[in-house]
Amino acid sequence: MTGAPELSIIVPAYREEANLPLVCDRLLAMIDESGVDAEILLIDDGSPDATYQVALAQMERSPRIRAFTKPPPRGMGNGIRHGLRQARAQIVAVTMGDGSDEVARIPAMLAKVRDEGYGLAIGSRYRHRRNYEAVPGVYRFWSFVFRWTTRLTTGLRLSDYTNAFRVFDRRIFDRAAPEGGGFEISPEITFKAWFTTRRVAEVDVRHLKRTAGQSSFSFLRAGPGYGKMLGKAFINRLTGRWITPRPGAT
Repeated sequence: MTGAPELSIIVPAYREEANLPLVCDRLLAMIDESGVDAEILLIDDGSPDATYQVALAQMERSPRIRAFTKPPPRGMGNGIRHGLRQARAQIVAVTMGDGSDEVARIPAMLAKVRDEGYGLAIGSRYRHRRNYEAVPGVYRFWSFVFRWTTRLTTGLRLSDYTNAFRVFDRRIFDRAAPEGGGFEISPEITFKAWFTTRRVAEVDVRHLKRTAGQSSFSFLRAGPGYGKMLGKAFINRLTGRWITPRPGAT
């Protein structure tokens, strides 16, 4: 590839050696069918299995694919931030390395940002039952709780604030750089896009079952980070300012 692509697709992956080839299959098929000029960044999060070796092997399939492994600390947010440092495009997509995202919907999400001027397009799972049938019940419950708490706290009304599957313009970070190291980076991106642009779209997507392995997501671990970002969003709503961490605090 020569020149900057129109879209950088970041794929954070931890222990996803069995799923990355399928994810790349789907992404390359989407690119071929849609004509989107995109690069694919596979970001291994220091996996103890062969995830990075599999990612390197995927590079041989297409010049669009680049593979990286990152140093500690681990965490999905740290993986996305590492990918942002490598990304060459102004518009960025995030999709998980477990194959649970309907990546064929990326062109529709890209159009919202590129053509309609939205700061963020979220892959929304919760507007139709058929889209969230594969989402575990306990996850749906806590998403419901977070959804209503967020509506009351921020005034932003969405169906799905936290799905990591999204497309955004990286200029949403012009005022405050991304800071979340874990799963809390998803609501952080949502809030920063809203307060920066006041334009956040949702595109209906299906949540797919992963073909191998088990999700590392846990609301017990993610909850404190979610609460922290929600608190910052509330302060931003009141003051117009996002509280940034002290140097070395993340």
